[in-house]
Amino acid sequence: MQFTINPFTKRLDAFEQDENPAGDIEYLVGDTGGNVGPTGHAVTLAGGIGCKTTGTPGSSLITIDVLGGGGITHYIVDAVAGASDYQTIQSAINAANSAGGGSVYVRYSSSAYTEDLTLYDKVRVLGVDAASFGENLVIINGKHTPPLSGSFVFENVCLRSATHIFDSAGAGSTDLTCRECTFDLTNGYIFYVPSWTGVLEIHSSDDTSTASGILNNTTGTATLFTTNSNNLGSANASISAGSMVVRDSFIDAGMAFTGSGTVRVYNTRFDDTLEIDGTTTGDVFDGFMQTGANPAFTITTSGRFNIHSATIASTAVPVIAGTQSLYLGDIDFVTNKGIASTLTILPIAKTDRDTPFIVGGKCLFATIQEALDLANKDGSNLVKVMEGTFNENLTLYGEVFIEGAGKNTVINGTHVLPATGQLMFSNCVLQSDASIFSSANAYDTSIKLHNLDIKITVGNTGTLFNLPNWTGGVMQVQDCLDFSAGNLIVYNLGTSTALYMTNSELGTIGQSSSGTPVLDLLNASLNNNISQTGGAIDCNMSTINGSLTLTSCNAEIDRSTLLGVISIAGTTNVDLTGSEIDNDPNEAIIHNSSGVVTINDNFFNTSSADPLLLTGAGSYVVGTNFFPSKVGINTIKPDKAQEINSTTGDCLRLTHNDANGSAANYSDLTVSSAGDLTIAPSAKNVTVPVIVPMNNQTGITYTLTATDCNKTINLSNAAAITLTLPEDATEALVDAFQCTIVQAGVGQVTIVKENTDTISSADSLVKTRTQNSAVTIINRGNYNADGRNNWYLSGDLTA
Repeated sequence: MQFTINPFTKRLDAFEQDENPAGDIEYLVGDTGGNVGPTGHAVTLAGGIGCKTTGTPGSSLITIDVLGGGGITHYIVDAVAGASDYQTIQSAINAANSAGGGSVYVRYSSSAYTEDLTLYDKVRVLGVDAASFGENLVIINGKHTPPLSGSFVFENVCLRSATHIFDSAGAGSTDLTCRECTFDLTNGYIFYVPSWTGVLEIHSSDDTSTASGILNNTTGTATLFTTNSNNLGSANASISAGSMVVRDSFIDAGMAFTGSGTVRVYNTRFDDTLEIDGTTTGDVFDGFMQTGANPAFTITTSGRFNIHSATIASTAVPVIAGTQSLYLGDIDFVTNKGIASTLTILPIAKTDRDTPFIVGGKCLFATIQEALDLANKDGSNLVKVMEGTFNENLTLYGEVFIEGAGKNTVINGTHVLPATGQLMFSNCVLQSDASIFSSANAYDTSIKLHNLDIKITVGNTGTLFNLPNWTGGVMQVQDCLDFSAGNLIVYNLGTSTALYMTNSELGTIGQSSSGTPVLDLLNASLNNNISQTGGAIDCNMSTINGSLTLTSCNAEIDRSTLLGVISIAGTTNVDLTGSEIDNDPNEAIIHNSSGVVTINDNFFNTSSADPLLLTGAGSYVVGTNFFPSKVGINTIKPDKAQEINSTTGDCLRLTHNDANGSAANYSDLTVSSAGDLTIAPSAKNVTVPVIVPMNNQTGITYTLTATDCNKTINLSNAAAITLTLPEDATEALVDAFQCTIVQAGVGQVTIVKENTDTISSADSLVKTRTQNSAVTIINRGNYNADGRNNWYLSGDLTA
């Protein structure tokens, strides 16, 4: 039987390999190690690092599970050969897909990555190294085929194409997202997906194309979400049979909606005609239509379409064309103001309006809760809150978004969440003397926080997400800062809820966060002690200002800073690369896990004698790491300024003019298990310039010391001189100790031993012959295995 782990099911795939098909299974065959036969009719299939095997009696079934929930895996792409495992984006995407999904990080290259990509579900492609928006942006030049189901994300990249970005004739349902991207098309569409039925999203992006359209979806029912984006579309009008929600954006090219979907426009500028056809319904609120000689709207839909408030700057006659009914609210006509006579104009009654509900100031709603309740009843999804302080414990609803007017909009309270759905707070301050979001229920609502200040009031301790029994959902924190006068705990989440934190700094040092199967930090600072049991942590270009406790999980930490100890237990695998761990003067890592910790290219700022303490059954895979005033290569405890560790002793090669890596001219330095050094040059010659140190003595007695090894000792006196070779009790000299003595004066030198040591020389001579005589002294140590030093003399001796 052969077996392997299926990366998608995380189970054991096995098939029988039986030399006697008519009989029973005789043995198991592993990847290595040969055949494994039974003992007492049984073969044990044990789990290894990161996996567990489970037998089901009576079923002939053994399953194998990957521990830690699978985790987040990311793949690094670098155009420079050898700088990462992948030089093409497609190869990294393929690897991520084979592993069941993951994040592909693409490093900046001065030239574009030119690839027509085949995309897969559960994969996201992110550009890295961009110093600011548009600078050092990763460019991907090509036309890409999306998967037909699931989800895919492009983030922080420039997507360039001669035609389309996403191109598929299939009736796919995949959610396709572009976040913080730049589009550069010669002539085509961002989404050329005529039959698509999934959700298409563009957030915080820009378009620099020659001729582009956002969407071509002529027979599908796709939903387009667009927020905070500029100049989308250029020359090519978008065509959609589906729906659209667009907010806080600038649409340059025209758009035509021909199906039965819903169009909702909030605070958006259009520079070409918005055509509403078929049975499309929808609303425009705070639209700015600067369409030149073209009409601002062409209304031919048989569904209800409302223009609540808009500014129209058009020289067309009429500025609003069409043949059906149109519901109008407040319209400001800058130039022409003609409306086609073929349109039936109807007023919008207050009770029929589907607008963002505005709270504060002289607006209709004095409280946020009042606006939320009515927006939820009417099916609206946006509540705008003006400047002011609102002391309210809100009851929130799914699919309702709350948008403030800036940092002078303060919402003070602890808020009750719905059982399911998603909600968002943006552009305001969330303040509390306890928790911001709190519930003991087992719900799964997702929450997104964008551009917020979080404040726990002075003297109090509170939690941003206090949801210990949450069963799902995703918490997203983007562009948020902590201005608490009290103590903020970032999260206390159920073990099925993921937290993604980007470009944010939250938490109070000394407090502790726990829970969540996935903690994903990107360019973020989390100032809490973190406790993670199960699941995965992906920490990229971020700071954890506190201790990190990992139990039976997977952690990938890349180019980050950790200001505290990393404690590892259970079956935990950690990949730590390019990061700084500062826990001086204590240990940086305590590894009490059965997993593997891979560390490379890190700086450990600690003076501890055991900076990386291994106390469990696990292991380290060590590359080159840096310590205060020290560098360790394949070692976690360098004793000197630089220490190279090798299990074979092949520690160092010095190479001359080896431009092509052929190593033709070199010297190898190897160390034996006894500590002996061998220098092996390719040319067989070793030149060692040596200056022998001198020890000048002018007395009539002298006893050798350990510091005399390899020295020349000048003994000068007019009287006779006695030189004593010490026993170990007097002065412990290393075996193979060697020195040279010179009778520098007229006084003859007599060499004597101590106690039971022995002296051997030719003819048993122990005196220098005359002035300027030189004698070499060698300590053979316990050469005769008699427990004594054995001394040898050679040179200009006499009786």
